[in-house]
Amino acid sequence: MFKLITHFSFRAKLGISVAIFTVLLNSFSLYYFYQKIQTMVFKNTSEKLLSIGNLSSFLFNEDIKKELVALIKKVKAIYKIPEDIANLPPGETVTSLTEEE
Repeated sequence: MFKLITHFSFRAKLGISVAIFTVLLNSFSLYYFYQKIQTMVFKNTSEKLLSIGNLSSFLFNEDIKKELVALIKKVKAIYKIPEDIANLPPGETVTSLTEEE
């Protein structure tokens, strides 16, 4: 391989080097901006959904709120949440399937 490279002129070697450097720089830049945009969109969507939930809670009157609280208590009494899920901090996730499944 090194013999193949030595047959090229300096201009060709420099051009190939610059082209490879440019492709790598563009690839890393695209990845960086993709990650930033993905994080921003996820954060903004979460905030908007939280805001919608808070605003929509004003649409319920006191009777409906009491019924919802009673329903939540009934559901919690019937269905036990596993400890690993109950102890998760906000924003964290846990996988539901193992590798074998």
